Amino acid sequence: MVNLREAEKIEVTTIIDNYVDLNLRGSRGVERASFERWEWLVEKPLLAEHGLSLLITLYRDGEVHRVLFDGGWSTSASLQNMKTLGFNPSEIEAAVLSHGHMDHFGGLAEILKAVKVRIPLIVHPDAFQPNRYFQLPTGKRIRLPSLSEESLKKAEIVKSRRPQTLASNLLATTGEIERTSFEKGPSGFYLEPSGEERDFILDDQAVFAKLRKGLVIISGCAHSGIINTISYVQRLCQTEKVYAVLGGFHLGGSTPKSLVEETIQRLKRFNPTVVSPMHCTGWEAVRMIAAEMPNSFVLNSVGSTLIFE
Repeated sequence: MVNLREAEKIEVTTIIDNYVDLNLRGSRGVERASFERWEWLVEKPLLAEHGLSLLITLYRDGEVHRVLFDGGWSTSASLQNMKTLGFNPSEIEAAVLSHGHMDHFGGLAEILKAVKVRIPLIVHPDAFQPNRYFQLPTGKRIRLPSLSEESLKKAEIVKSRRPQTLASNLLATTGEIERTSFEKGPSGFYLEPSGEERDFILDDQAVFAKLRKGLVIISGCAHSGIINTISYVQRLCQTEKVYAVLGGFHLGGSTPKSLVEETIQRLKRFNPTVVSPMHCTGWEAVRMIAAEMPNSFVLNSVGSTLIFE
């Protein structure tokens, strides 16, 4: 069981996602990056890429804590966006890596250098797994870049398969997620040297926090399955109320439509107030979630800040 303190307010700012739109309007609980707010966006544009990086800010009794969740794909985009949005990397007190794929760790090293002091970086031990491959529908295999500990030497690396608490016990990692539902793990991922061993990406983890209104659950890619992820957090916290679910749901690419439909129907049963699918969720799945959960759905974009209180 994980006993978290309840946050009074949580802000999740998207540093990197697959999509950026400066024409999106803000609404209750959502602030948007726009020319009206940041005139210098004309000279220092926000960059989008196939990746994810989120800055989580938690408030409680005058305390303010900032935790970085993932670092995007390229070495420079996350840091540029962070500075464009007015965030000082030195305010980050800890970081979490959701799993060892390039679109989540690519920008971490540069961000850690900008932080200037050694901060904890929570990772699953398998995040450093070498020789990972992804197989395309054509059968061609692409070797995935592997994460090295040397590249992250600016951080205090904390390897754990178990949940870890951060931000004065206002945020926690799931550690390795139990997989018990219809979601059987990602397809198309393999490990060498045999080339036939399936990679179940056991290093996949999420982060979560508690509000009086319920749980706020943030996934990186949800290779464990977004339903498994939510259910596991509920068991860890021994509470059923889910207030918000956001992050990558990994329903894009070649994911069967039947699996997407089943996932959405089960997601609806949790009755979250806010659902914001990002990154690897895939446009078709995002469209379906918006149609099925119109009162909860929030379209994400680089520079958007979701506010929960």
